[in-house]
This record gives sequence, structure tokens and C-alpha cells, in this order.
Amino acid sequence: MVEDRHIVVGVDFSPGGLAAIRESVRIQSLGLASDTIAVRVVELPPNTALQEGLAPTPISVHDQTCSETSEQWVRLEKQLGALPKLHCLKPVGSVASTLLDYTQPLRHTLLILGMNGTDPFLRGAGTVAAQCARYAQCPLLLVSPKSPGPFKKIVLATDFSATAAIACRWADEIAKRWDTTFVALHALSARDTSEKAADERLRAFLRDHAPHTGAAARRVIVSDADRGHAIAAFANAEQCDLLVMGRRGHSPIRRLFLGATAERVLKQVECSLLLFSPHAG
Repeated sequence: MVEDRHIVVGVDFSPGGLAAIRESVRIQSLGLASDTIAVRVVELPPNTALQEGLAPTPISVHDQTCSETSEQWVRLEKQLGALPKLHCLKPVGSVASTLLDYTQPLRHTLLILGMNGTDPFLRGAGTVAAQCARYAQCPLLLVSPKSPGPFKKIVLATDFSATAAIACRWADEIAKRWDTTFVALHALSARDTSEKAADERLRAFLRDHAPHTGAAARRVIVSDADRGHAIAAFANAEQCDLLVMGRRGHSPIRRLFLGATAERVLKQVECSLLLFSPHAG
């Protein structure tokens, strides 16, 4: 699942961004990634031309910003130590769209970002993380500085969809490799006839898609009209390290390309989040 992935990690030098870099380095050190590209998107201010025109001496805001980024990267290497095989690119553009442009052509890609670059200690995903969550076709790992890897407690949230099956296979592989506590969570929907029936379906789902750790997984059924809120509240209360889920399942209410349940989770979850689109494999 994870092995031989191309990792693209977004760099913004925030606590969340540093946690994302550390996690990408850790994954690569385990031999699970073929290569890692660090992308620091240089987003120029909208009044760049005006700044350059009014400056008393000729300046290039682009060159100045890129130079500052290079200096930040040097300081980062001193802080974290050598970052082997980690190539830092500095494209110019919109942060989210540029990161997505770097992931789309690559097969078997894992995009890693800090959960919240604006204020990493606020609950939920920041603007860039939320935009990438809506449109990324590859698996997306949002790393919270509150729960960086290695992940010791994983919660898998499933609605039994095909996307949830992909998420389940990844959670099973992570739990197997990293000796992790595995909790399988299902939030009841209108289609569920009873809690007992949902638990039996969850047991069968784990048997089919989590062959390594599913039999030992703790199964939890919760009931709430707002399933996204129920999932985030459970993950927060359990103080799990990583929540794994699909971003689009059976829900008839869909906002752009992000399911309503995943949208709510993004706003409320405090731990790291591994999110899958229907195209992720």
C-alpha cells in the first residue's frame, strides 16, 4: 500500500508543516517511499508590481521571496538534521493548486501537509489543507503537531463504501507494520436497521478488507444525525493519533468533491487525518 510511493510534502515552515516534513522523512527512512519531494510554493502578494515600481531601488519580489525561502530551508536542515533525498522545489503560484499540480501526474503518490498552517493549534484543517482535501485524487495525510507519527492508535471511520474499503486496507497495513492499536468506527445512517446489524456488517467488512488486524480490532457503533460530528467527536475523545477515512461515500449531500461527512470532520478533528478519494489506491 504505502511502499514505493512518491511523497509530495508541502512546506510552509509552520509547526504543522514541520510535523509533515518529519513524518515524510520517517516514512522514507522505513523504506516505504521511492522518493520525496518537498514543495515550498512561493505565493507572491497581489500588489507585487506596485511594490517593485515604488521601491527606491530596483527589486524583484520574486527573487527576494525565493531567497528568503532558501534561507528558511537551510535553517530547517540545521534544526532537523540532514534531510537525505529530500528535494526542495520552489514554484510560484497558488499554494493548493500548485501542490495538486505536482501530485496529479505522478502515480502512487502520497501528499503530506500540515493540518493547519495558519494556526496549527486550532481545531480542524486550515485553508490549504481543506482545498487539497476537496480535490486531491491521491491519498492525503494531514499531520497535526498534536499527534505526529509514529501513530500508535488509529481510528478507521467507515460507511462500507468502495472508498472506505480503500481506507480500510491502508489502516490494516499501517496497523500491521507499526504495531498500532486499531479501532473500527461506524456512524449509523438512515439505512442501518439496527446497531446489532451494523456491528455484524462491520465485522464482515473488516474480515474482507483488514485481513491482518481486523479480527483483533475494537468495533464501535455510534448514532448521531450528524455523522461527521460523531466521527470527529469520537476521535477527539479517544485521543487517537490518526483518523483514516474516505472523503466521499454514500451521502447524497456533496459539497464540490468532498462529502458532507468528511467536510465536518475536517473542521472538527484534532488528530492527524489520512483521507482517501474514490480514485486513491
